[in-house]
Amino acid sequence: MSATNSVERRAFYECHKSVKRTARQAASTPLMETLTRIGYGARGLIYITMGLLAVQVALGKGGALASRRRYCRNWQNNQQA
Repeated sequence: MSATNSVERRAFYECHKSVKRTARQAASTPLMETLTRIGYGARGLIYITMGLLAVQVALGKGGALASRRRYCRNWQNNQQA
């Protein structure tokens, strides 16, 4: 192993340690913790919404498929009223 290769490895290792330390510090800030909690909450809402939609479909309470003709007819009726 050459001296240059050893120096490069050492420099890479030190840089890697520095990046990991900075990432840990950034992740442990109150702002990042708050954003993480908001993200988990949003993810939970998505799962709840998808679950409710799945239950509605399973129970046969889903809406009818939309068609362009029905939309146009409803729009014309609303314009006349």
